Amino acid sequence: MISKDAILNACEKLILSNESSISMRKIAGQIGCAPPSIYYYYANKAEILQGLWDRVLEQSQQYVSKSYSQMEAYHLYIQFWLDRPLEFSTFVMDKDHPIDFTLSPDYETILSRFHEDDSRAQAIFATAHGVVMYIIHQKLDDAQSAALIKQSTLIIAHQ
Repeated sequence: MISKDAILNACEKLILSNESSISMRKIAGQIGCAPPSIYYYYANKAEILQGLWDRVLEQSQQYVSKSYSQMEAYHLYIQFWLDRPLEFSTFVMDKDHPIDFTLSPDYETILSRFHEDDSRAQAIFATAHGVVMYIIHQKLDDAQSAALIKQSTLIIAHQ
């Protein structure tokens, strides 16, 4: 049955299968409906990806909310994305499908876990993305990843 959740689930399934390109036709094929039916729920593919981003960011916010300190929140946020490299590549690294992080209701909540100062929190958020991107792109092993995360933590802590 077609619904907003079914569309998001189908899109997520395509991402997790490492599909090279996501189209309305492929999403519809996953659901078993005609592509035009999707337009009743979403205006375009970008809107679907934004909806999926909101869902994933909500999950990351729940993950980060377990932290007791700002640095622990930073580490948990990085680990969240390292556990989801395909989603990270789609949402953060894909220049063809830019996501506006600030549109998500959970964006501000995550930032507040990093630091009470907005500009510093945004810098930590961006640093976390840079660290994850580097680890994924360079295919670092666990020891190399841990060393990079430790160094980035030291830099953040000394600012």
